[in-house]
Amino acid sequence: MSVYTSYLNDIVIKNIKIKGLNGLSYINYQKDDLKEFLRKKGSLKVMVEALITFEELDENGDVKKEFTHKLESRRYDVFNNEDLTDAFKRIPSDIDLAIEMRFLKKSGLRVKKVEEIHIHYNRYNPTRGGSYIQTPEWIANKKACINIKNTDNTCF
Repeated sequence: MSVYTSYLNDIVIKNIKIKGLNGLSYINYQKDDLKEFLRKKGSLKVMVEALITFEELDENGDVKKEFTHKLESRRYDVFNNEDLTDAFKRIPSDIDLAIEMRFLKKSGLRVKKVEEIHIHYNRYNPTRGGSYIQTPEWIANKKACINIKNTDNTCF
C-alpha cells in the first residue's frame, strides 16, 4: 500500500455528451464519493480542471478552427457536506471566470464542449503548531538565534 493512498486522489470524467459548459454538471455525480472521503478523513481539499474545446468563428459565423484548453477552478477547503455542496456550486463559475479572464481579448470564440473533467482532491491537513524544542547546543553557543520557550502547543 502506498504512503500517498489517502493524500492524492483523482476522479476523471470523459465522454461527456452535453454541449457547452453544461458538461460541468457531471461533477455533481461524484459528490457521493467525495462525501465518503470526507466522512473518513474529516476534511479535504478539492480543485477541478476542465479540458474545454473552443470554436473560433470567422466574420460570417462559420467555424474557422477548434482548439482545446485546460482551465482550473480555485482550491476549496471542505470541512463538512455543506462546504462540499457550496464548492460544487462555485466550481462552474470559477471555470467560466477563467474563460473570461483568459480569452476576453479574443472575440469570436465560443465553447463547443467540455471534453474531460479532472477532480483533484486530497486530505486537508494544515500545518500544526508545536511545542518547545530545545535548541541544539552548537547553535545556542553562537548566540545568533532566538528560541522562545512556550508551554502550550500553539505557534506564536
